[in-house]
Amino acid sequence: MSRELWIVTGLSGAGKSLALKSLEDLGFWCVDNLPCALMKPYIELEVQKEKGLCSRRALGLRGIEQLQELEDSLRELPDESFTTRLLFLECDEATLVKRYSESRRRHPLISEGRGLLKALREEREALQALRERADYVIDTSALSPHSLMVRLESIQAALSGKSQPMLVHVQSFGFKNGSPSDAEWLWDMRFLPNPYYDVSLRARSGLEPEVRSVVFSEPKLSEWVHTQVQHFLEILPVYGTQGRRQVNLGIGCTGGQHRSVAMVEMLAQRCQEEGYVVSILHRDAKLRPELEGERFRMLEPQVARTEEAAAVVG
Repeated sequence: MSRELWIVTGLSGAGKSLALKSLEDLGFWCVDNLPCALMKPYIELEVQKEKGLCSRRALGLRGIEQLQELEDSLRELPDESFTTRLLFLECDEATLVKRYSESRRRHPLISEGRGLLKALREEREALQALRERADYVIDTSALSPHSLMVRLESIQAALSGKSQPMLVHVQSFGFKNGSPSDAEWLWDMRFLPNPYYDVSLRARSGLEPEVRSVVFSEPKLSEWVHTQVQHFLEILPVYGTQGRRQVNLGIGCTGGQHRSVAMVEMLAQRCQEEGYVVSILHRDAKLRPELEGERFRMLEPQVARTEEAAAVVG
């Protein structure tokens, strides 16, 4: 029997409604804005259903008062009823301001004497403890609806794997556009040869073999890169022993077009070969139309990890 309960929460305007719609597309039965007081009766009703039923539920919770009651509600759930995952969505301040301006919606904390910026900052501070408790934190600042769907699908795919639940999310970016706020690791690839100075390669990306051959053309630098990748692969099982289910890595170069993209593709392939679920995002790359489908994608493990390795990670 597989019973999953995902609780989707986070900052107002960060994309909770969109996340619930994405989970619905992944086969979840979703309920939005359920009062915490009704969570226990709802779960008890679900538990009474056929025992062998595979059940996946997602609840969207909003409002600071509701979220402050969440801890008590989770403790009151019946033992062994559902495996609970807490998903927290956040977004940078500038993007939230832009979203509220475009949608013309009112932030729930806005009142007399309290403008949008103050409301955003008070909400972020009030929800900090909940963010720290979350199983997954996703920054939606640079994510399109499709890329958010891919992230959620990647998490679900990792959780459903019996041998290796670790998800490696790796994204390329340009330092001139700012580094991703949700990255736990940041790699700077600006020391590698830059295809930008080859006019024939300037408009192309690190997804293409001709560009990669230039990026990794220096033997000593290429050797260092491979060593760095190997060290990263060796540290991943340690994250697993600490109960981590995902690792977020940002790889940057000047514009996010050539070197960082090539490095992401190399690392993603190695992680896939080692049996990890990998989600890829090329945030800033300007891709040719025929390659646009490669911007956001998920890679399933190529090989199953051994039981011994799974035991170490799990």
